[in-house]
Amino acid sequence: MKTKLLIAFSLFFFGFAQVEAQEKNKALEYLEFLSKENEKLNTQVWQYTKAVAHDKRPRKIEKTRKNLVTQIQLSKRKISQMPSVDGDDTYKNEFVNYLTIYENSINNDYAKIVDLKEIAEQSYDAMEAYILLQEKVDEKMEHASTEIDSAQATFAKKYNINLVAGQESDLSKKMKISNAVFQHKNAAYLPFFKANFQENLLIGSLGSHNVGDIQQKASALQAFAQEGLDSLQTIQAYNNDSSIIDVTKKVLLFYKEEAEISVPEMIDFMLLNDKITKMQQALESKKAKDRTKEEIDEYNNLVKQVNTEVAKFNKTNERLNQERTVLLTEWETVSNNFLSKHIPKN
Repeated sequence: MKTKLLIAFSLFFFGFAQVEAQEKNKALEYLEFLSKENEKLNTQVWQYTKAVAHDKRPRKIEKTRKNLVTQIQLSKRKISQMPSVDGDDTYKNEFVNYLTIYENSINNDYAKIVDLKEIAEQSYDAMEAYILLQEKVDEKMEHASTEIDSAQATFAKKYNINLVAGQESDLSKKMKISNAVFQHKNAAYLPFFKANFQENLLIGSLGSHNVGDIQQKASALQAFAQEGLDSLQTIQAYNNDSSIIDVTKKVLLFYKEEAEISVPEMIDFMLLNDKITKMQQALESKKAKDRTKEEIDEYNNLVKQVNTEVAKFNKTNERLNQERTVLLTEWETVSNNFLSKHIPKN
């Protein structure tokens, strides 16, 4: 199954605190203006977040990303044109620098993430690199956000403006929720993908009937499934919702049973089938008069055994295919429902 991935940029924000002052001096107007620009930016970030979480149309997601970039560029231009406060451009320049980092992240880092997404399904290492890059982008934006908060505090102190932490806005709360939801989903996704990818390799080997390769890939699948089950025990339910954890556990248990029980049974049949093929070739290489009764009896007994085992083999294969389809469909549905349920829509 080719699973769908949601690209979730770090949704960082910084809320400007309420300001207590007797009059609106130039420095205070500075803070208020930047606060309004920040609010516009966060609104566009939220639109992008909703599109990533709820919209299945790539064009719609890309459109909201471009709208976000446009808002960043517009805010940069407006802020850059602001006059200095008593010849001091420090805070303004810090803010513009923050927006530049944000713009580069949305453009360049986003492009890298998209490129990695294109190959992420091709290997576990590629998928791990894809998720790791998202985390690094998050860390970079978090650092930039901390820097601008510090610059704001320094600016306010310089002009004797008392900053009082205000109540968190609804938008800020929604963005925090979105971050937490994506992080929880990704925590379960990576062990799922690791085992899922290995099972795809195993299925390819089953088609080749290369017993040594099948055994090696089945052993790796068993190890990855157990590793994933162990890692799930360290993940807490999100707001009492353990659906992602539960469905991932079901899939991993299926992979574990497949590797430990079903595949060895299928290998036994392959070995039996190889044996009768070689015996048939040996008999056919002899003239009828040279074939012994013991050889013919052994061959006929093997034919009966193969006919019995082939039914079991086909039944096992059919069962695995059906269970796999049901479980992977369930995982996809639960994953989508989890995001839809917990990420606010408005």
